Amino acid sequence: MKTKITFKSIIFSISAAIILFFILFFVILSLLNKKPVAAFYGIPENTQKGITAVLQKTHTRRNKKSLPYEIVILNDTLDLKSAIKNSKKPDILFIYNGRNAEYAASLAAAKKSGFDAQVLNGMTTSVKTTAYSANGKITGVPLLIDNYEIDVNLNAFKNSGVPAVNFWNDIERLAEKTKSASVVPVLFSAGNDEMLINVFGALVES
Repeated sequence: MKTKITFKSIIFSISAAIILFFILFFVILSLLNKKPVAAFYGIPENTQKGITAVLQKTHTRRNKKSLPYEIVILNDTLDLKSAIKNSKKPDILFIYNGRNAEYAASLAAAKKSGFDAQVLNGMTTSVKTTAYSANGKITGVPLLIDNYEIDVNLNAFKNSGVPAVNFWNDIERLAEKTKSASVVPVLFSAGNDEMLINVFGALVES
């Protein structure tokens, strides 16, 4: 049985091929030009601006006209799962540590993404413990940490005979030497016992 090829069928086939070509062309073009999405959840506006400024300087897009990252602010009045569901899926997410961060790290692990463990080299143990890992990959790393600060009463310090405050035993000596002359010879910026432990760990490792 022979199929009769008509002029109309040839035109239709050529038209369909051209349309398919343009569809594929624009799909490929959009994929090549797709920006990675950087999202913020529960991060203060001034911190967002600081991180965004650094992100947008990381590389230059091929067209040299648009910024490399698309920035998304997730609705932090919702739980993270709902916030992500109602928004573009982020490629990188900035968030405070906690349950939401655990959920974000599990999403990254499910996509089999992450950094090599060596990304944590040089960090103190107290910082390393805030990282999330799965399948040998680091799926969440600390970018910003709370300020660990030890304030020393300079007047008490000058009269204490302690030459320097570099180690924990120096702090103990200073406190012992000045306990009768000063009400507060040493002050820690620790809001709770967990932060105090982190201050201690950072000091010991330094």
